[in-house]
Amino acid sequence: ILFMASVAIAAAIMGLLLAETIAKPIVKLKKAALSVGKGNLDARAEIKSRDEIGILARTFNEMVANLQATTVSKSYLDKIIRSLSDALIVIDAEAKIQDFNFATLMLLDYQEEELLGQHVSLIFNQKETLRMLDINGSDSTGNSFLGSQETTLVAKNGKEIPVYFSASVMRDGDGQIQGIVCLAQDVSARKQALGALRKQALMFTTIYDGAIVTDLEGNITDWNPAAQRIFGYSKAEVLGQK
Repeated sequence: ILFMASVAIAAAIMGLLLAETIAKPIVKLKKAALSVGKGNLDARAEIKSRDEIGILARTFNEMVANLQATTVSKSYLDKIIRSLSDALIVIDAEAKIQDFNFATLMLLDYQEEELLGQHVSLIFNQKETLRMLDINGSDSTGNSFLGSQETTLVAKNGKEIPVYFSASVMRDGDGQIQGIVCLAQDVSARKQALGALRKQALMFTTIYDGAIVTDLEGNITDWNPAAQRIFGYSKAEVLGQK
């Protein structure tokens, strides 16, 4: 009887030790999982054993580390996109707007909810641009870069804004098309400047009075037709002279 009692006590002690050995790591793993679930990607399961639970803990920690790296990269990319001064627009394969940055809203004077889910023809009215963005039925192994062009964006008030536009297909890891990333740079100021320069050039060549342009050292760099008429020298003869 005494022997049987000793065996029972030993078995109970072994059972308690075994339960503690198994239970504690599982509790740690559970706490770490709950912490990650609440958004704490720094949480790790501190289990050093080499048994199945230890392997599970190491796998869990690697998974969280990969998730953390991906999340940090996405956060960093989101910050870059938000800080872009050019309009960035993401559309799906059906040419519906899925995402955009703050510069897009500022340029077009839309609210976020007014653009999300809308067909891209709401903001692009040039047929050539819409043809570029039509990828229905496209071969998923094709070229990702769709092209670039000067086109116009249409603001909420109907104003057409000249932009330099480029688009590329966005693919998943298997090369399947997920959508299109569009970048549009407002070139309104550049076009206005070019227009002003053309106007000045036209005035320079058509005014009746002679006009001579020199550099800081007094060398002639331009000479209009009226100056040629007044002084009798052609432009080719005076360029570079003082």
